[in-house]
Amino acid sequence: MEAFGNARTGINCNSSRFGKFLDLTMTRAGKVTGARVSVYLLEQSRVSQQAQGERNFHVFYYLYDGLESDSRLAEFHLDPVLRLRHRYLGEDAQDQETKKMNVERYHQLSVGFRLLGFQSDEVDTVYRILAAILHLGDLEFGEVVTQDNTDNKSHVVDLAPLHRVSRLLGVEPSDMLEALTSNSVVTRGETITRNNTVAEACAARDAMAKGLYGRLFDWMVNQINCLLTFNKAAW
Repeated sequence: MEAFGNARTGINCNSSRFGKFLDLTMTRAGKVTGARVSVYLLEQSRVSQQAQGERNFHVFYYLYDGLESDSRLAEFHLDPVLRLRHRYLGEDAQDQETKKMNVERYHQLSVGFRLLGFQSDEVDTVYRILAAILHLGDLEFGEVVTQDNTDNKSHVVDLAPLHRVSRLLGVEPSDMLEALTSNSVVTRGETITRNNTVAEACAARDAMAKGLYGRLFDWMVNQINCLLTFNKAAW
């Protein structure tokens, strides 16, 4: 939970960026019979933007160094060169001591997944979504110039990150592109589609990244609660 919900801030290198409540049930003798985790106030805005001197959630850095140590970066379309350009990683310290710590935390995270009963394909799905979020942040938009210049239509400058995101999430690149560069409103049974400006496309990109991370976080908490088997206390 801390790997996905904690981050380095200006005054704390392991600051909790979400709230949690742990509800335990136990017998009269003190034996724990179940647990349920409730979370709230996850700072989703950190996914797409960090203040100077701060970093994204820990798990992104654990993921990169951990997958590199296991020679699995290519599975998720990641590599050390791309890492230097990921917008969402912010100030990514890559000294040997930090990398060693990240690799250790990555393996601790893997052990935690196994102990809680996550299947290997579920863990890989988590990693794919995290990698897709990083690639999503690399999308840049430019304005489509027309003769009358009134459309304010945007386009993706480099399609490579778009294809990486699409492959990782299992969606069509054309659908992803449409979702980012246009928006549709249904009124009185009629669908009206309007082009997004560059600023609106960037906002849609960041909103998608935050939404993906938020849904992933909620799904993981739900899975943990199912695996911990919440039971009423036996009296």
